[in-house]
Amino acid sequence: MLNIPNDVLEFMRDEFAQCNYEISKDLSLHPSTSEDSINEHFVKYWLGRQGPVKLPSNWTIYVKSYFMGRGRHYGIWEVADIGLILVFRRKGKILRSKMVYLQSKNLYADPLKYNESVEERYYGLGSLLMPEQYHNELVADKVYMFTTKSKYQAFSVESEQQQAMKAFQDKFKMTMHYMLYNPLTIPMTMSVPYNFNIEVPHENEVGCRIMRKDHLAEALKSYGKGYIPTYGDISNLLPIEFYGEHTAGWKLEYFIADLMMQCKEGIIDDSPNFETLYNMMSRKDRIMSTGVMFTFDVDE
Repeated sequence: MLNIPNDVLEFMRDEFAQCNYEISKDLSLHPSTSEDSINEHFVKYWLGRQGPVKLPSNWTIYVKSYFMGRGRHYGIWEVADIGLILVFRRKGKILRSKMVYLQSKNLYADPLKYNESVEERYYGLGSLLMPEQYHNELVADKVYMFTTKSKYQAFSVESEQQQAMKAFQDKFKMTMHYMLYNPLTIPMTMSVPYNFNIEVPHENEVGCRIMRKDHLAEALKSYGKGYIPTYGDISNLLPIEFYGEHTAGWKLEYFIADLMMQCKEGIIDDSPNFETLYNMMSRKDRIMSTGVMFTFDVDE
């Protein structure tokens, strides 16, 4: 295991905590925002932090990202939205690489409804051209409510996407993860149209949560095919390691700094030239739409 200095771990923990707050605040302020928009906000956060940073421990950290475009790249499905890559170097020489595939889903506030037909028809730039009915629904006076009964409406038990993800896991003998977008706190209420005096919590009590795909499948195994889980389901049914601070999933910053960086989660590649990761990422049927890579170089 690499001996990662505390200031490196704290840097990543603090940065991902801020990223978590920003994207969770976005969903809190704008409950009707789409999953794709939150994904883009996630990536945009790191686009503004691409310059190298040198820490007192003499480790240098820099970020790169690559957006491949939205779409269903693996067969007729996407199996991940975002890939996070960690590369560790010593004076430029690669020591180890790690990667995790994240499939994102957002919590829907009531009375929002997931409309797959609209999502399918108005895709890409066409998504800017809303049908009249959809437009009228967006601008109407209403109150959005996030509660424990709110659902991750674009997720359903044993869906075709679930099956594609399982097939991918089995083929490459690896573990995939879910990244669940939540508001800053639950319950939470937001009235629209908005005014200029909106206030949101300064603390992120819920926010973005991570769990293994297999954890989620096990938690929901008693429900039939097609069941759409609520925030309360996930809070109550995940295994004991998710109780307390990590109810409803690991916090994003904890997952990165305390699990992934310390080799407890994610794919490990100890080859000198990214052979394992390259084989997975260079496939014609692309696995994910966006990759964000963090490089750590120790000068000693």
